[in-house]
Amino acid sequence: MATLGGNLDRADGAVIGGEVQENSKRVEKTFGDGGGGREHDGGGRGESWLSRAGREAASAITLASLLFVLGTVFIALAGSRMEKLQTEVAARPMRTFALGVVGTFAAAVLFVALCVVVVGIPFAIVGVLLFALGTGAGFCATLTTIGAALVRHRAQSPYLHLAVGTLLWLVVSAIPWIGDLVTAVIVFIGIGTLVATRAAGFAEPRRRNGDVRPGDAPYRAGGV
Repeated sequence: MATLGGNLDRADGAVIGGEVQENSKRVEKTFGDGGGGREHDGGGRGESWLSRAGREAASAITLASLLFVLGTVFIALAGSRMEKLQTEVAARPMRTFALGVVGTFAAAVLFVALCVVVVGIPFAIVGVLLFALGTGAGFCATLTTIGAALVRHRAQSPYLHLAVGTLLWLVVSAIPWIGDLVTAVIVFIGIGTLVATRAAGFAEPRRRNGDVRPGDAPYRAGGV
């Protein structure tokens, strides 16, 4: 039974289910003996879509801002090491991507192996934190490299390069499917740079006196 405007009369003990349309808002009511009813708000599709889109946009902007702040901290405190990561990205992007995939798999296997033993759980937790921090550094280094490729001819500031790369990623990440794919690629490239550079040089083996490495300047014993 339905009514448009006015009042709806019902007999004692009758239960009526129906819909009430108010201001383009769908409300379902079920009336019982008490004369009252339970309302189920269906909500407007346009309003829910706008609110969801607004929340997603705010979340993306917040994440981009955090990445930019994190990147500026890395550049300010470890500029030379960030340059190593950027150089690796620019020189061998596909290699770093492949190393990132392999490195992620190896890290997951190592994490599971550490969690099997109770003694290894604290090391696994510390490893996850370090891995997340390193991934953030690699991600920011990749964004800085992308920004430098676009605006290096106009400005040399790494902070500006980071800002441009972060802004570009923010725009691309909003595209369905493509944004997730691009983000995954950047993450793997960032992890790959850590593998290729031995964690930006932190894991380099100590150099003994007299050791010569490939790339060192040639010399002759006894002087020139």
